[in-house]
Amino acid sequence: MRDFSRFAFNILKELSFPRLAGSDGEERARDIIVTHLRGMDLPVKEESFELWTFKPGNGRIRLNGKNLKAIPYGNSKPFKLKGSTVYVEDVDFAGRKVREKIVVTYGGVRGSSYEKLLEKGVKGIVSISPPEKGFAFSSISQRFVSEGKVIPALIVDYESGLRIKENEGKEIEMEGATEFFKGSSVNLITEIKGEKVPEEIILLCGHYDSVAISPGATDNGGGSAILVALAKYFSIKRPSRTLRFVWFSGEELGLLGSQAYVENIKDELKKIQMVINIDVAGDPLGENSAMCIAERDTLNFISFLAKEKDIPFKTKLDIYSSDSMPFALYGVPSINLARFGGKGSFYIHSHSDKLKFTSPSGLKSVLNMALNAVERLDRSAVFPLERKISKDLKEKIEDYFKRMQGKKVEVKWE
Repeated sequence: MRDFSRFAFNILKELSFPRLAGSDGEERARDIIVTHLRGMDLPVKEESFELWTFKPGNGRIRLNGKNLKAIPYGNSKPFKLKGSTVYVEDVDFAGRKVREKIVVTYGGVRGSSYEKLLEKGVKGIVSISPPEKGFAFSSISQRFVSEGKVIPALIVDYESGLRIKENEGKEIEMEGATEFFKGSSVNLITEIKGEKVPEEIILLCGHYDSVAISPGATDNGGGSAILVALAKYFSIKRPSRTLRFVWFSGEELGLLGSQAYVENIKDELKKIQMVINIDVAGDPLGENSAMCIAERDTLNFISFLAKEKDIPFKTKLDIYSSDSMPFALYGVPSINLARFGGKGSFYIHSHSDKLKFTSPSGLKSVLNMALNAVERLDRSAVFPLERKISKDLKEKIEDYFKRMQGKKVEVKWE
């Protein structure tokens, strides 16, 4: 089997720049991927969808007569306000004391937690980033932007967050300059028709957008590059079943591209036997992870394959916060491949998710597992895995959308 990890790394080099959905950076990344696919004589389909996006801006917090650097949440609007602070360890435990206060908390506030702060009538939000990470970016969910429920919110680094917490109760001034707007983004699709069982589809996917401030090398330039390498491999070695490759955008703003795509192909979903999603790859040091949103036979399949091919993978039957989740709502199982543990994956969603923390070896194990899994499934006389999701995951799937996006959903497969 030819090693495509160096080829994938060269693609990653081209893609390592900010690629916010709906931005010029996203369009530039799209052109790079399309150029490579057309160079393989593969057809490319571009499907656009609407979203709320933004132009990143600057912010500041004034405390005790000094300015602290801050970054506004994505999809916030320009604001300037004053208020006293209250530190909240866990937003889900926020009580009446937060009303008309600026809530300071560790980490981003999304979905159901954001909704709780709305209901409590908070004046603003200050999110503290993890240590050594600079600014860990967050955005306001699409639902709340659409409803005009935008709380002034800023992100600060860890040291600034400590200073604000140590001065809890004091008045601060918050200012942010980001502005949101209704825009559009694009999913990229190419398909290699199966020569023996074309009506059965194995869908390989990953997102090519990044958060606004990040070069997104590990998340998910690595996964996007691996998909290009897999498309190249199977453009040469034609498959028995149909392989469909999808590069989603808008994942970092709430799985927007994959949700739009699934809604558009609901009548065709029954043809998809398995989704293989690649999200986070590139760390030269770390460990490989396979989260299976499926039945136990899929978990066993990946565990066996890891041992057979000597590709160490930690496997688990569980959900994964990525583009496989909209498919899970309709009962389409998935294998989610990722690599965590080094500097690259540590710095995801920050300025420092850079190419220098990745390598061809950091892509190789995820690429090889995806390739071996597809080949084994593709050449089976009868598709060997159940097209089902364990009922044990039902509640987790529904809770995920409430927790992350503030949306109440029900799985469609019971």
